[in-house]
Amino acid sequence: EAYENWEAVKKYPHVIGDFVWTAWDYLGESGIGHTSYEGEARGLKKFPWHVANCGDLDICGRKRPQSHYRDFLWNDRKKPYIGVWHPKDWGKEEKISPWGWPDVLESWSFPGYDGSKVKVVVYAAGDQVELYLNGELLDKKSCGAKTRYIQEFEIQYISGKLEAVAYADGLEVSRASLCTVGR
Repeated sequence: EAYENWEAVKKYPHVIGDFVWTAWDYLGESGIGHTSYEGEARGLKKFPWHVANCGDLDICGRKRPQSHYRDFLWNDRKKPYIGVWHPKDWGKEEKISPWGWPDVLESWSFPGYDGSKVKVVVYAAGDQVELYLNGELLDKKSCGAKTRYIQEFEIQYISGKLEAVAYADGLEVSRASLCTVGR
């Protein structure tokens, strides 16, 4: 509900901000922010889980997808963010815990999955976003506030370079890319 909450902040002068649980991930409440493809995504997780998995920054201080998303709401971010669900989860229904976020990876490296279907999410400002794979335009969709800065694509995984280009009024705003890594 990040988008709705921030819209209330902008609309109502008596609302002073939004509350995020939590900024920095932590040890304890293991897996409280997990997702599941089997059964409900509720409660804590047993070993080997250690972290809560609900912070905007992971345990090492790297931004997680939800933090990148909030940049569009709070900071007028221009550079798109690309997140990818692992191809092994194609076609499965993801259930997200109340403190969770979709289990997307900032990666385009899935050895052994060439040719598999994959779902990609792009968080983008502007009014349109194009998705390219190895220089070929795959699709063009609306983005920005009218889509809550979220746009999803279903494509085929082929190693190489995945790129999102955001436009406003026909002019490029910014671009981002993910590249397959070697061995």
